[in-house]
Amino acid sequence: VAVSPDGKTFASSSGDRTIKLWNLQTQQLLKTLSGHTAPVSSIAFSPDGKTLVSGGRDKIVKIWNLQTGQLLRSLWGGTEKVQSVAISPNGQILASGNEDKTIKLWNLKTGVLLRTLTGHSDGLEGLAITPDGQVLASSSGDKTIKLWNLNTGQLFRTLEGHTEEIEGMTLTPDGQNLVSGDKDDTRQWSLRTGTLLGIFPKPSGLVRCLAISPDGKFLASGHMDKTVKIWDLKTSKLVKT
Repeated sequence: VAVSPDGKTFASSSGDRTIKLWNLQTQQLLKTLSGHTAPVSSIAFSPDGKTLVSGGRDKIVKIWNLQTGQLLRSLWGGTEKVQSVAISPNGQILASGNEDKTIKLWNLKTGVLLRTLTGHSDGLEGLAITPDGQVLASSSGDKTIKLWNLNTGQLFRTLEGHTEEIEGMTLTPDGQNLVSGDKDDTRQWSLRTGTLLGIFPKPSGLVRCLAISPDGKFLASGHMDKTVKIWDLKTSKLVKT
């Protein structure tokens, strides 16, 4: 799922190959976007809330006009399924991560491919862009997180330490730290230095997704054992399950 920048709408992607838009307050279904020919893996709102990007197992990235529901553009995401999409804070660059181990950077407005990033040795899992638009973080089945200069495409740091495939990844609201999780543990890193800041207690189930509260105080982790855990981000202590 993804929430619009104004907090009024949320989008859900599904194995039924559609994206649904909902009123966050009333839970009313507003619109259904159809066009993918396989399950939709990832979605992201543009910063102005006017555009939605989706990536699917059909190897396609689609760009939608949210006001009309019209499909604006379809982009070939790679030779395997598209696992993740992210949009830069200025709304100019779209990043898509593929199971073919590559990341593609696109001009969101024109759909022109700007560059392809290579370096991971296994399929991509997650993408995140810092609030200043300078750094792209990518997680992969190769158990690493790579940090890229979004403007030049240069790889400048690899974070190593996970022992299993990284399923969840998110950034703190200030863009200073990154949190990543696998089935064995969840880790917090400094983006500036690459230093491991802390390891959260071993989860009871594989981490599937991570999210941080807007004030940067709490981490929520979703697990395969059907639980959601709330953590104190500063102390790494479990607050609630």
